[in-house]
Amino acid sequence: MSIVSGINNGNLKCDREGVGEMQKISTSDYYKYKSAIQSANDTEDREALRQIQKQLIAKYGLDNDDVKQLLKYFRYSV
Repeated sequence: MSIVSGINNGNLKCDREGVGEMQKISTSDYYKYKSAIQSANDTEDREALRQIQKQLIAKYGLDNDDVKQLLKYFRYSV
């Protein structure tokens, strides 16, 4: 199969498609994280905040606007 026919048939895809892409935060997950952050802030639980931060970054990445907003809710440095 030539490259042209593969492109025309939609059979060829970029080898790097999907590489480095992070998940998007669902609305329900966003509010679960926000609630957990608020609870950790209220109890001054810096370790919980640290874990939330690590999980958010690992799962969604720092380039995600929702992650950036959630991290702004942290009352304490972690």
